[in-house]
Amino acid sequence: MNKMNWFKRTFFCVLGMFFFTACGKVSESYKTAMELSNEGEYEKAETYFEDAIREDGLEPKIYIGYGMTLNHLSKYEEAETAFSQILKADTDISDSEKKQIYYGETIAFYGQGKYEDVTLVADEALKIKEFSDLDRNLQYTEAIACFLTGQETKAEELCDALLSGDASDMEVYMLYGGMKKASGDTDGAVKLYEDAIRKNKSYFDAYFRLYDCYLDAGQSSAAAELLDHITSIEAKKSYEMIAVGKAWYYKGDYDKALSLFEEAYEEKDADGLFYMSLTKKTSGKLQEAEDGFLSYLSAEKDHTIPEVYNQLAGIYMERSQYEKAQSMISQGLAMGDTVAAQNLLRNQVILLELTGDYDKALEVAEEYRKVYTEDAAMKKEISFIKTRR
Repeated sequence: MNKMNWFKRTFFCVLGMFFFTACGKVSESYKTAMELSNEGEYEKAETYFEDAIREDGLEPKIYIGYGMTLNHLSKYEEAETAFSQILKADTDISDSEKKQIYYGETIAFYGQGKYEDVTLVADEALKIKEFSDLDRNLQYTEAIACFLTGQETKAEELCDALLSGDASDMEVYMLYGGMKKASGDTDGAVKLYEDAIRKNKSYFDAYFRLYDCYLDAGQSSAAAELLDHITSIEAKKSYEMIAVGKAWYYKGDYDKALSLFEEAYEEKDADGLFYMSLTKKTSGKLQEAEDGFLSYLSAEKDHTIPEVYNQLAGIYMERSQYEKAQSMISQGLAMGDTVAAQNLLRNQVILLELTGDYDKALEVAEEYRKVYTEDAAMKKEISFIKTRR
């Protein structure tokens, strides 16, 4: 089974929710930690949460905040430890708090690739009736974990339940369609993406997922028509500029694409900067691309997408700046099992080959193949590496 590489929501949307409150008697450290967390200052918040634990002891809400902050910082093992400590402690924990702890655990486990643990804990959390606002996020995360552990029927049942509860949830259509496509059911994926477009004609992610399906099915004419439709849209809002720009990018008209991405960035849309940099990289303007990606990292440090690290790694590898490339790959992979993990690992193999470490390259490549079984190119790469050892 091919590991899905489209889990962005789980970490960048679901993780962004803080449900605990600073009610009751708590220290100033906890209040400050909460304020910093809600402002996205997670590194600073971590220190104040640790102070609060020393001052207030085994307070469940402090550990919830602390664990979620660690999740935000991609410190998943530490988050798991924090949640485990409070669950095992001799202290009163309400059902509402317990559900939040379980929720935090699912994210910590997911970030470490412990998908079976995700399903077990999510099931326990969903048995608790309190805090039902968490249920959809738990079901969504569990659906991914079930699929990754071979429980495809249960994963689909969870997606069906999510759509039954809210037929307008575009992210569920994307998840469900991704499952279908990864399972080889391209027709099923196409139907879900088309359903999503009918529900929300301005949800452009569905268009591009559908475009990929057409290409995979060899329907080049349908794919081209879809891009033509997108480029015919009069882009007024920044997200429309991004979508139309991406369509021009796929059509190979980088000048038109770049113009739209620049316009989106002028509207304060950070995605505009990412796609500007990507277009410049594709056009061979590596210095401008590097500057753009680095600016993105600086501006979006709390919401960075791992693909930025992958793109920078590619630039540095092309320049033979291998230490910088390794730094980018390591930072991207440290963010956990994310949308860019496959690209980052592929670049890791190439980088190890470039630096002459063929034994390590083979080790990483073989581990890669265990996860991304359908990548025939990596199978050939493994054969090549074996000839160089």
